[in-house]
Amino acid sequence: MISLRNIAMFWITILLVVVTCLAILASRALAVIETNKLLDDELQQIALNAGGRLAPAAHQLISRMEAENRISVEVWDSDGKSIFENPAAVRIPRQAELGFKDIDFDGNEWRVYTATDGKRTALAAQRWSARTEVVNHTALAAAVPVFAALPIGWIVIILGVNALLKRFSKFSLELAARGVEARDPIAAENMPQEVVPLIDAMNELIGRHRSAVEQQKRFLADAAHELRTPLAALQIQIDNFRNQPSVTVRGEIFNELAAGIQRASAMLRQLMRMARLDDQPESPASRPIDLKDLVVSVVSQFVQPASARNIELEMEIDESLATTVADGDIRFLFTNLIDNAIRYSATGGNVKIVLCRDGSDTRVEVKDMGIGIPAEALSRIFDRFYRAAPADIEGTGLGLAIARKIADRYHFDLSIANRTDSKGVCASVVIPAAA
Repeated sequence: MISLRNIAMFWITILLVVVTCLAILASRALAVIETNKLLDDELQQIALNAGGRLAPAAHQLISRMEAENRISVEVWDSDGKSIFENPAAVRIPRQAELGFKDIDFDGNEWRVYTATDGKRTALAAQRWSARTEVVNHTALAAAVPVFAALPIGWIVIILGVNALLKRFSKFSLELAARGVEARDPIAAENMPQEVVPLIDAMNELIGRHRSAVEQQKRFLADAAHELRTPLAALQIQIDNFRNQPSVTVRGEIFNELAAGIQRASAMLRQLMRMARLDDQPESPASRPIDLKDLVVSVVSQFVQPASARNIELEMEIDESLATTVADGDIRFLFTNLIDNAIRYSATGGNVKIVLCRDGSDTRVEVKDMGIGIPAEALSRIFDRFYRAAPADIEGTGLGLAIARKIADRYHFDLSIANRTDSKGVCASVVIPAAA
């Protein structure tokens, strides 16, 4: 797999190696020329001034030498009398200190070396400008090829970047040509590995979008299918009501119409709730409420319906619990479970709500003594519009699907199973301690 980092390092390494090699070769060539010139001048002056025995005419050989390259050589006896001096160079005053010393003389800076054997004192001096010239030429030798290589470097880098960007251009064109219904993931072949996580994230986003679209399509199809039957029944009852001359029969039909409208309204409310849960990725902010208070509040809503069917509501609550949950959707979760327990219980039955500890978590159980759930239907009870109950028991098939959606959103563990100690069903909600 191609790497942007590796490509950049490859081209930059080649550029640095080439520039470095050129700089070394050029620096060496110029430094050799300048250094040899300086050292040749020094050798010549030393040879001509050795002992002071050469005739003055010999010193005319260095008359064309650059002034800054001339070395001043002087020798004094023990009395301070000059016994030798370089006639072609500046005469430097005798220095009291021995060894190397930097001085200013005749408007120039000098590097001076003084030595003595007790009888004679010798001084040799060289301008600092000669040394600076060597340094400047050496630096220039290193800088010139580097600056000369910059345009070449830019060209090489631009060619490398353009070659890489061609891949992105091709990728952009392929992405722009994708249809809305395209299902294949975006291919990451021949793309730099640093871009692969971005492509994977795009594929994941496309997958979530496609899943959401398919979910909406399925939801609309299911909703249209489920609403078709009650709406058709309502239309038939309206036609019967319109054509029925009997006041008594018209009253019965009116009651059936009211019940049908109520059932359709209940389904629409649940459809809207399911759509809202599907549309919102996170739960809306809601006020916290004590779990015991929430369960008691929900149970109190079913006292009258349960009493009308002679069903006993029983509560068993661990008062030491101090679990706080969000009001709102969680209220509907328990409302649905208790409503199902009462709806599917036989007359004279019992519905028990238990609120207890489950290790560090909290468990809420809703137990009924109803007809139970067929074994083959247990795996589908959370499917939308699926009903395992007899046809004479009203329901939309959305309640448990909504309950599952709410439980998953809040990271609750919702399970429903037939009771093993008696007839009926036990719905269990485990609320993590961190909830």
